[in-house]
Amino acid sequence: MPQIKPAQATQSHARQDVELADQYRQIGSAAILGALAARMKQEQAESDNGQKRSRQAA
Repeated sequence: MPQIKPAQATQSHARQDVELADQYRQIGSAAILGALAARMKQEQAESDNGQKRSRQAA
């Protein structure tokens, strides 16, 4: 079994850290986009309800 040198171990850990950071960044981006889509959907529903009320009042 080959021994891992300290420099190789450090490079491996650094690479894993970068991969984890990238995954967290992607998860964060997805969460932000999901929240934005939900807010836009809610605003559209409120707008639609307001238009219905104004047509009923007319």
